[in-house]
Amino acid sequence: MRKITALLFVLCLGLGAIAQNVNVSFKLKAINVDGVAVDTTEGVYLVGDVTSWKFRPMEDLGDHIYIFDTTLHVGDTLSFYFILVNSWDSAGNQDWNYYKRYREYPDTADVICNPSWAKWKGDRWMVVPSKDTLIYVQWGLCGSISGTAVSNTIASTFDVFPNPAKDRITVLLPSNSSKIEIFDLTGKRIKSLLTNEKALNINLNGLPSSMYIIKATSGKQTYLRKIMVE
Repeated sequence: MRKITALLFVLCLGLGAIAQNVNVSFKLKAINVDGVAVDTTEGVYLVGDVTSWKFRPMEDLGDHIYIFDTTLHVGDTLSFYFILVNSWDSAGNQDWNYYKRYREYPDTADVICNPSWAKWKGDRWMVVPSKDTLIYVQWGLCGSISGTAVSNTIASTFDVFPNPAKDRITVLLPSNSSKIEIFDLTGKRIKSLLTNEKALNINLNGLPSSMYIIKATSGKQTYLRKIMVE
């Protein structure tokens, strides 16, 4: 009986550890504080504690919007920032004057980017929340961009994460009344849903690993996003 109790306790601990991981999407508007588009010829990369200090390429959504999806551990205190090169060598092997030409510098005095508990200044900081989260910011600026902060762009009103996905996705919608459809690459409709919410969680259990198209229709506007189901 004691062995069974101990086994159940270990299983519960294991399930608890799994539940402590959440999906986090980092979304960037690559426009600087002067309103000028950042030179993203070589791509945009996320680096910091959130990537174990590896340069991770962000997906180009168009209209100067980039996104990177990952899984993080709830409660971890992590640094991150955005950069325009893909390695320390291409950033000047950490030569400071050369390196700083390629990375953003959020205001070190801003408590949103650099709270009192930050280990060092100059990077962005976060405590991983207990639920799936989208972090949407602008190059070099602190604070989040709301769904209406970037006018007339599909990227600001419609989003799907995580991507790649496994068993579920969250769809952010431009209005409270939308129709969501999922198609495979042959054009076959897999799912069709109606919602009155601006955020919808969709169960993907049973879908084979493949690429799919998410289509959202709100009034006369149609939005599309390609996702990978692993």
